[in-house]
Amino acid sequence: MKKTGRVEALELVKAHKWQDIYFQMFVTYRIRMIWMVLVVIIGTCLAGLSNGVMGMPSDPGIYAQFHSGNNQWICQLDYQRTPRLVANFIGLAEGTRTWFDSHNWEFSKKRLYDGTEVYRVIKGFMLQGGSPNNRTSGTPGFYIRDEFHPDLRFENPGVLAMANSGPNTLGSQFFITLAPTPWLNNINPVFGKVIEGMDQIISLAEVPVDADDRPLSPWIIDRIEILRIGTEAESFSATSLQDPLPELQGFQKVRIQDTQPILRITWEAGPTDFRDTLFWTGDFKNWTIRPLGNQPNVNLLLNLGNNTAAVMQDIFPTNFFVVLRADAD
Repeated sequence: MKKTGRVEALELVKAHKWQDIYFQMFVTYRIRMIWMVLVVIIGTCLAGLSNGVMGMPSDPGIYAQFHSGNNQWICQLDYQRTPRLVANFIGLAEGTRTWFDSHNWEFSKKRLYDGTEVYRVIKGFMLQGGSPNNRTSGTPGFYIRDEFHPDLRFENPGVLAMANSGPNTLGSQFFITLAPTPWLNNINPVFGKVIEGMDQIISLAEVPVDADDRPLSPWIIDRIEILRIGTEAESFSATSLQDPLPELQGFQKVRIQDTQPILRITWEAGPTDFRDTLFWTGDFKNWTIRPLGNQPNVNLLLNLGNNTAAVMQDIFPTNFFVVLRADAD
């Protein structure tokens, strides 16, 4: 039966409607797929942020990116105003600077900070790390003099500064403040600041600690990466310093005399441009470390008290003494 023009027109309209429906379904499907991909990307980014994943800073400069478990934070290093402190920190972080590894009894160029602990946390004040033996006595074997700049102050949280045991005793240890600490101005040299991840630091600083402010569960710094952005930052290194950093020189022979109840330890005095440090251990794992300076004819007196015989029996031959000499700074 032949279709009339009206019927043909109606069927044609219906066909076009179905085409429109198919087209709309196709477009809707594609839009939904795009949204699903965007949701996955955004979710991944948010998850990365929650785990401390951070991108490369955009401004020229030198940065230290700290990695600790799933957490990260970035400090900007002020290499223009404190070049010697930053050069020392970078050298120890990247393994280009020699230091004394007392655990393995060797001069080392390993990356010093990798695997060390944030071993001291005082809530509302600061957290401290960078010690080779994860104790306040830890030293790389050399000492650097203070480097202060009048514009680098403890006015805000997130200040990165060098720890010390008195004037001109800087080594490898650093701390990050959790609040303004103006009483530290001109006492501890500032050489950087936190620019990303301060919220993570504050959260981590809530860890339970013991009576010595040591976290009950070790807070490990997995690694520190140095980021350089810009030509000037890329060309900066310890070898470019006009005032070189001190270097390790070697060990000195130690003589031990039993003059009960005093243990007398002597060694050859060095010239005035050297500085000595005593390392004392009974198991080559835990060391007592004492800076000695460069005094001539040095004697270290250890008062053994009333238990002289018992203590002396423990000291010989199980204890080991060594004097490490480095450049004075």
